[in-house]
Amino acid sequence: MIRVAPLDKGNYLRSFIPISIMALGSLFAGCDGTPPPPEPETSANAPAFDPVRFDEGLLAIETWLEDGRPEEAERIARRLVELDPDSTDALEAHGRCLMIAAAMVRRDGRGDGIKEEEEALERYRALIAFSGATPLPAHLHAAGLAAQACGEFEEALALHVRADTLEPTNPQHAIFAGNIHSRLGAPAEARIWFTRATEIDPREPWGWAGLAECHRQEDDWAPAIEAIRSARERSPLNTGFRVAEARILRESGRPREAAMLLFAIPDAQRATPAITRELTSACTLIGEHRRAAEAWGELHRRQPDDHDSALSAAKAWLNAGEPEQALAWLNVAETAGANPETIDAFRSRLPEANQRR
Repeated sequence: MIRVAPLDKGNYLRSFIPISIMALGSLFAGCDGTPPPPEPETSANAPAFDPVRFDEGLLAIETWLEDGRPEEAERIARRLVELDPDSTDALEAHGRCLMIAAAMVRRDGRGDGIKEEEEALERYRALIAFSGATPLPAHLHAAGLAAQACGEFEEALALHVRADTLEPTNPQHAIFAGNIHSRLGAPAEARIWFTRATEIDPREPWGWAGLAECHRQEDDWAPAIEAIRSARERSPLNTGFRVAEARILRESGRPREAAMLLFAIPDAQRATPAITRELTSACTLIGEHRRAAEAWGELHRRQPDDHDSALSAAKAWLNAGEPEQALAWLNVAETAGANPETIDAFRSRLPEANQRR
């Protein structure tokens, strides 16, 4: 589960950013054509600070976010911080917008979002500093997410622990503290926090999932399976927990059970990178190379710009003893932009391919 990749996107523990979920959801809703919300006056003749316009700006930020326009919200929030650098409302709004912007940058393939996350962390640090002795736990939580995204794990851990102290009835703080320990490869420390989360709210599945990961890291398979199944019982529709159980089954020497567990997922939901990687790993171990190739092929059909899935399909077809199918998928990978050296090295393994050149 672990610049370490600051947030492990493949990690089934909840390294999520709640604020980004809100924005990404609103993106699909689109704008409704209503007039743009009011923005704070920025002309040269305007007064430097107008409390009424400042509050209108804060409302405009939320309106733009709801309309799926986080770039507009971030522009207004930045201006508000310039107008009043000590405003905790403006600092929180700008930090939130920047974290959403980082998620958007990654989603659109425009970069890694690190610049935005680092600026967001600076905003949250200022927010906590200006909040005095009792910052809001939600602000500490958001700051912890930003610190974790920037690879500042010790700072992130301290923020989540402080949030837990101020809000001990919320299991999320314990879960995130445990998650950081787990990402750093400290399962014993992580287990303390995940156990605390299950004690605060036994219905919360992520504490159980965290415990499962701790046991997995220690190769303690029976309690790992018991814990991840407890998580699945509490959230039966969460495919991430199913993938986590499959991984534990595969690593514990039960790859056939792992494959069957994932084949039980409806076809329409199965073609995702995380599910495909785990499914094909299990299939390879039990010699089901054709089914592995088909799974990689289906993922590529859903994501045609992904040359890695096409190349993986080619390798699986070669393992299945189907060089013609392997060549076909190798050509697909080449068209999709796979590394030419990788393509040439693979093609040299295909006698039939050499005859066709």
